Amino acid sequence: MKERIKAIIAARLGIDAAGIDDYALLAEELGADSLDLVEIIIAVEDSLGVEISDEEVMEMKCVTDMVAYSER
Repeated sequence: MKERIKAIIAARLGIDAAGIDDYALLAEELGADSLDLVEIIIAVEDSLGVEISDEEVMEMKCVTDMVAYSER
C-alpha cells in the first residue's frame, strides 16, 4: 500500500517514487501545492477504495499519515 501511495504522489508531482521518504512533508519537502494535495487525495481514495474526510485530510502531512489512515 505504501508503494502505491508513493507512486500516486510521484506521478502527480513528477518526481521519482524511490526518492520519496516515508516522512517527507508533502507540501514543504516535496513541493505539493493545494491543488496537488487535492488530486493526490482523490487518486488515493480511488486507488484504495477509501473515503477520506476533509478533517482527516487536514491531518495528513506525509506518506506515513496516508498509509496509517488507509490501513484502518
